[in-house]
Amino acid sequence: AAIAGAGLAASAGKLSTQAGTVTQVTASSTALFEGYNYYTGSASKSLTLPASPSVGDVVYLKVDDLGDGNALTVNRAGSHTIDGLTAVELESDYAAVGFVYLVANKWAII
Repeated sequence: AAIAGAGLAASAGKLSTQAGTVTQVTASSTALFEGYNYYTGSASKSLTLPASPSVGDVVYLKVDDLGDGNALTVNRAGSHTIDGLTAVELESDYAAVGFVYLVANKWAII
């Protein structure tokens, strides 16, 4: 697995990308995953970026209809920051955001 690097997986002598994976995030979810995440809940919710990312990891989040007055908060994990912040809030229905892990403890919004 170490030979694959960020965004790739090695199994049985084959490399595959992890970025193409779509993970459905629901009201019971707490974490985001590398690749594409799709939030389908209709209530305010807090999610957390991956705790042990590799430099170059990318996390995308697309939000469905949140419902009136609801928001989705994306929190850092541990001592990481997100462009110097500890959290990012998405307040609009159908909002989207991307994050890339730049260097130790630093995520950036893309």
